[in-house]
Amino acid sequence: MAFLQIIFEVTLIITSIGDNVVKGIATTTVDCMDDGIRGHSTRLVCTITGTIVGGINWIRPNGSPKHVIHCNYANNLCLPSGGITGYSVTIDSPTQHTLTIESFDIATDAGKWLCMDGTSISGHCNKTFKYGPDPSNVTLIPPPSTSVKEGWDLNVTCDAYCMPVCSYSWTESSRTVCLSSLLNLTNIRRNQDGKICICILNSAAIHVAFIKHLRLIEKFKGSVTFSSTASVEEGHYLTVDCTADCNLTCDYSWTLGGNQITTSPLLNLTDISRNQDGNVYNCTVTNSALPKTISEQFILTVHYGPVEGSVTFSSTASVEEGHYLTVDCTADCNPPCDYSWTLGGNQITTSPLLNLTDISWNQDGNVYNCTVTNSALPKTISEQFILTVHYDPERMSTLNAGAISGIVIAVVLALAIPTVWILYKRKIKKKAEDVQNESNN
Repeated sequence: MAFLQIIFEVTLIITSIGDNVVKGIATTTVDCMDDGIRGHSTRLVCTITGTIVGGINWIRPNGSPKHVIHCNYANNLCLPSGGITGYSVTIDSPTQHTLTIESFDIATDAGKWLCMDGTSISGHCNKTFKYGPDPSNVTLIPPPSTSVKEGWDLNVTCDAYCMPVCSYSWTESSRTVCLSSLLNLTNIRRNQDGKICICILNSAAIHVAFIKHLRLIEKFKGSVTFSSTASVEEGHYLTVDCTADCNLTCDYSWTLGGNQITTSPLLNLTDISRNQDGNVYNCTVTNSALPKTISEQFILTVHYGPVEGSVTFSSTASVEEGHYLTVDCTADCNPPCDYSWTLGGNQITTSPLLNLTDISWNQDGNVYNCTVTNSALPKTISEQFILTVHYDPERMSTLNAGAISGIVIAVVLALAIPTVWILYKRKIKKKAEDVQNESNN
């Protein structure tokens, strides 16, 4: 039986190589070097003894075609056979070739490799391989999120396909509790609820480690953690997650004012408007297997304003001299906006209302500016108006004539007073001189 098997293998090899390759006389030995690792590069070395006649050929264990590389009989050129890719040969010397497998595939590259002169079967080796642990084949039995009752025992098996066999360790809170694939938990207490046990798998041969988590939970934890209030800008969206840890799956109901909105644990509010401000949304979570129900709610706060064009006073305002005027700059905002009325860069008031009293003619043409700010967004708008004051031109003419008369009188007085003083001083001086002259006589 063994003899027939060998003849069959030889026939396959000769057929795959082709009729144009002759039987060689050189002998070969093959070293498979290191184990192959899936997806990694690996090498094989062929040592040649004697004269090459047919050219060195490399034959892989599986796949079609099996013949992957053919070198010429001059032993200076090696090329892929039949358009196959992923393999290359380096001629290190006339007596040594190195085959490189660029990405090791267990299906085609693991097993018996042949290196031979022409069709003369000589050297071969068996390419072994390593694998694991791989996330796709690591399992926990029972599964990672496991529900138990207080006082129960639990055995958890961490298993993976590894070659060579992986080593295992279990840790809890960074403390090693077990050095095998089987974790034994006995007399489980309620303070272990939510504890995470970690299975660490390690393959020292290929330097790969993988971690798998086991989380212990009770049948219904009720950990709904969204905030009791939520703030969002008008026109934006908000998603609130009401998911709870349940075993079996819980049922959900979001309601507003007693009306159901959705049965999903996620409440999606889109294109939020100001009329939703203050809405109270309620989430009810039910585990019908126990049965047990919890409810949580949140209040929606919508931030909005000021909006361009929402301040509606006129760009001009006319008033009669001596009267008063009130201009309202109030905008619809949440939270309430801050206000600032200015004139020529100087702040007049921080009230939304500008009160102008006993208006005079010299205020005509004043430009008043109102700035509205919502610091929660933040957002600011500004509006302004020009004041027009109506007054009596005749009264203004009278006032102007009076003003001119006053100026004339002031100028006359300014000139008269020094003149009188000079005359007075001269008179005193002359009198003194007369008295002196009389004394001399």
